[in-house]
Amino acid sequence: ASVRCLPCRRLLFPAKQWYQRRVRGCCLCGVYESGSMYMWSVYGTFLHACSVPISLGCWDLEGYNLWTISGVTLRKIPFLKTPLTVNNVSNNQQHIILQSAHQVFILPNRFPPKSGLSVYGSIYMGESEVYDTPYRSFIASLGSPLENWPWQVIQVPDIYANSNCPIRFVAIGASGQCTAVAGTRGFAFYISAKHKWRCFGNEAQEQSMIVRGGMLWWHGVLIVAAYHPEDKRSCIYMYPHHNSIDQNSVVCSIPIPSSIITINTYEDYLVVVTGSSRVAVYLLAMSVSPALDVEVSHQKILEFSIAKYTPHPCAVLSVHVSPLLADASVPDTGFKSVLVNVAGKLLMFEIADSGDVGKPIIVATNVESVSCPSRSSMYLGATLWLNCGARGMRVWLPLHGNKEDLSSRRTLVPVKQNVYPLVVHHHEAAILGIPIDSLRCRSETFLHILLHELVVKNLEKHAYCIAKMCEKLPYFHHTLELMIHKALEWDMSHYPNGMLEEAVLPHVIRFMRQLPHYLSVVAHCARKTEMMQWEYLFQSTGVVADLLDECLEKHSLDTAILYLVILQNLHPLNVSRNYIVKLLEASIQQNRWDLGVDLLRFLHAISYESEKFPGARQKKLTGHGPSELAIRLRRSSESFDEEGPLSPATPGIENMSYDMLTTAEDEGVSDRKRAQRIITHHAHKLLKSCQFFRLGEMCYYLNFDLLQFLNNERVNLCEIDDPAHVFMSIHEEFHWPYPDIIPRILSHPKVSPNISVTPVAPDSDPQEVTEVEERGADFISDTVSLYEGSVYSECRVEIDPNILAEALKRGTSENEEKLMFFLKMFSEAHVYNYALLFALVLRDVEAIASVVSKDPSSVILSILMAIDCWGHQESGGYSLFLQSLKPLIAPLFPTSVNDLKLKPL
Repeated sequence: ASVRCLPCRRLLFPAKQWYQRRVRGCCLCGVYESGSMYMWSVYGTFLHACSVPISLGCWDLEGYNLWTISGVTLRKIPFLKTPLTVNNVSNNQQHIILQSAHQVFILPNRFPPKSGLSVYGSIYMGESEVYDTPYRSFIASLGSPLENWPWQVIQVPDIYANSNCPIRFVAIGASGQCTAVAGTRGFAFYISAKHKWRCFGNEAQEQSMIVRGGMLWWHGVLIVAAYHPEDKRSCIYMYPHHNSIDQNSVVCSIPIPSSIITINTYEDYLVVVTGSSRVAVYLLAMSVSPALDVEVSHQKILEFSIAKYTPHPCAVLSVHVSPLLADASVPDTGFKSVLVNVAGKLLMFEIADSGDVGKPIIVATNVESVSCPSRSSMYLGATLWLNCGARGMRVWLPLHGNKEDLSSRRTLVPVKQNVYPLVVHHHEAAILGIPIDSLRCRSETFLHILLHELVVKNLEKHAYCIAKMCEKLPYFHHTLELMIHKALEWDMSHYPNGMLEEAVLPHVIRFMRQLPHYLSVVAHCARKTEMMQWEYLFQSTGVVADLLDECLEKHSLDTAILYLVILQNLHPLNVSRNYIVKLLEASIQQNRWDLGVDLLRFLHAISYESEKFPGARQKKLTGHGPSELAIRLRRSSESFDEEGPLSPATPGIENMSYDMLTTAEDEGVSDRKRAQRIITHHAHKLLKSCQFFRLGEMCYYLNFDLLQFLNNERVNLCEIDDPAHVFMSIHEEFHWPYPDIIPRILSHPKVSPNISVTPVAPDSDPQEVTEVEERGADFISDTVSLYEGSVYSECRVEIDPNILAEALKRGTSENEEKLMFFLKMFSEAHVYNYALLFALVLRDVEAIASVVSKDPSSVILSILMAIDCWGHQESGGYSLFLQSLKPLIAPLFPTSVNDLKLKPL
């Protein structure tokens, strides 16, 4: 069709020889009067175009070169071709392979299989494409050229190329480690891991064999369809890759009564099409001896004739054994059908349990290549990917419908792509190929097109099943966005006057609502869509405010920010203010301080604008998220930081509900004060729940005046219900260790007060030993002086190095600074009960003395007694520490200090 619609001057068909007398055309070249040259595939896929002055031309024998004549000038235009044109086997469909007359170009998967090539047992069992990651390396480059990927160029050795080139067949293993080539006679293969070629040791054996029908790799064994012209016989040979190539290294041979047209494998099944128009299926079995010798046995399990359905045996382009059936079921083991591509017509021969072969079913026409996935999942593992030339890709999907109606069992979904597919990754729903306007390899996903077509055909149930299987793909979210964009563009171009019943977008949105990514997908799609299309988009998705509320219910704050930007462009400022306050509350509750800062700036910016331009609509913002929102608003809200820290709201706000906080606008309260009330309310919650670490973060990020807040709430904080609970919470919040090692350091027998330190290990650094001894002596001296007057005032101390290291260990310096910050804040605010607890955690005697002297009340004494009681039960170190403080406490509490008595540990 492409040729007839253009003024074509001359058509040049490839004069490619197929097994001496057979001719198979794989490319059509057209030369036009303008001097342009165009190339198409067999069924009309446009491949390439260039401007070359040509008056006459012809392909060479194997199609690697196009010889042209222009005037008296003879030119040769070299080409690369894919092995799928002559050797369409399953392994060759897992890597991008191009071949020339003397070289093989491979773009393999980046992730190598788990099995290596060092152990023969793992070689044969590990050649089945088991990867360390479920995703291929092409996923990261979907939709972009792959020019940065390293090509592996394999040069055919001269010892084989000199007498047997050009290359006719190329076969690569599933792991990409083994590559075989076959020229005019014999064959050779290359092991990538060893960088070594293996050729025939006997040249006579090499010249006596012609590869016909193709070759392929199966679990590290090369299967070759050979023809011997001397005695005119055909045979299938199997060679292990670790042995040299000769007739003695053949591990299995299958004589074929007629010429071999093509071969293929699926799992452990080998299928052969012969020149007598018969299809035979063999079951292969491999065994490896303890000496790592390999043996392969075969058993013919099926044979039938296809003479009625093919005009000539050479019309068979490819054959595939498949577990698929027309009723969409996939068996756990075995195969149930044989797919035969006869001159572009794909026929499915179903195999009954009794072994009978039924009449074929025509799956599709104009089929250039077929990709059948391995047996796995219900949907993508039970599909066929078909390249139908100019008609594009077709996916034969299962529907699991009514078995009485064939049309309800499977459907053929068109998937139009911009590349000529070379590799199909079924479970990732993506392909690698060559774009029509470039020679660079490119990766594309067609999952969004597949889902779109199913939704349009009212097959949402099946689209949902496929989506659930693919939702872990890294580009799945982007795929859903493409679905909405595709539907939106279609409706806007076909129904510009409004939404009709035939519109596609409502169906797509209804499908999206079943997925957890719905809110995020719609928000990102709207962000990338023109504002003039928002009204139509949100007619299907729902009101923006409702979507924002749903995000808040699901705690999806990043998505809610996107809806806030949209809402701010569609509604008055009052609506935006209310939702900013809600988002601020949610971000503070989830400790999203960065988001809280951005929201405060946003709130200040729109408040400033409404005051400067009363009654005006907010300037439109199209930010791409919280970070960009902050960048855009910082310049307009520089005065936010100049106004100083946020002052706490009126005391007593802890008793107000959230609804009372957010209805303050009706009373004329400014947005800044509304934000202050929310932050103050949350500060009360953090303080009451002993989340001091979070409270410090909030003060730091939100510029909250903690000192003023404590001054305002001094009356409410004068009593602590459970001092021991608050004390332990401080330890847990700041990861501060307990001093439980002190009782283990002191020796109970009342002996000489001299202190001796047990020597450290002899292999220790002398400088480190000296430092440890000095620090240990100072520590013990200070500790014993604190315990003066106790039963441990005179004792002999023997310290193990490990125990000493543990005793000297404290929390991190960063956490110590944070504890000191809270001690300072509570002391300056005269909230001495909390200050005393932080001083006890730090074991700061001066701070404790300062607090006790400033507030020698019964509240302070009750806290000391509560910690003393808790220490006798939970922490002996703190109990001893409190006993050492008796000289400091006795003058202030002369009547009650005797209640602090040392109890048995």
